[in-house]
Amino acid sequence: MATPQQIIYDTAIKAGLSDTTAKLLIGQSAHETGNWTSNAYKKHFNGFGYTYYAGSKWQTGNKGLIADNKQPVADYRNLSDSTNEVIDWLKRRQAQGKFKISDLNTPEKYAKALEDNNYYTDNYAIYVKGLVIGMKKWAGNLTTTTKVGIGSVLVLGIIFYLGYRYFKNK
Repeated sequence: MATPQQIIYDTAIKAGLSDTTAKLLIGQSAHETGNWTSNAYKKHFNGFGYTYYAGSKWQTGNKGLIADNKQPVADYRNLSDSTNEVIDWLKRRQAQGKFKISDLNTPEKYAKALEDNNYYTDNYAIYVKGLVIGMKKWAGNLTTTTKVGIGSVLVLGIIFYLGYRYFKNK
């Protein structure tokens, strides 16, 4: 069974995000959920402290438990849906010109972008520290578990062979 960090990483990579952003999401989730031990995560697969929003395509439509901010947390079918919700949030803010996701390549820049867009109410320095600790503890050397098909391997082999032949004859 895949770990929470592997699920987040694979979901982010599949959505077209970079390795760095995927690992920032892991740090964020670890921080928001107390390393995936919070009731919001255990009861609702809510990996990012996301608030319930009626009409969300990723949420189940059920309200979760009431959070510190007195709002119900979002309820998800699985952690991948929770991750996709946050990825969509990031992409919406990028489309609005609020930041460029690829520029959020450090915990400091990522936390600042979230803070500037009212994602969290925590202290900035504490949030950055949470991201750093979460990334160091859980992101490590993750790589995608996406399987490569035989067709892809064959195409790559042909490309390398043709490149070899081309440069050999030069």
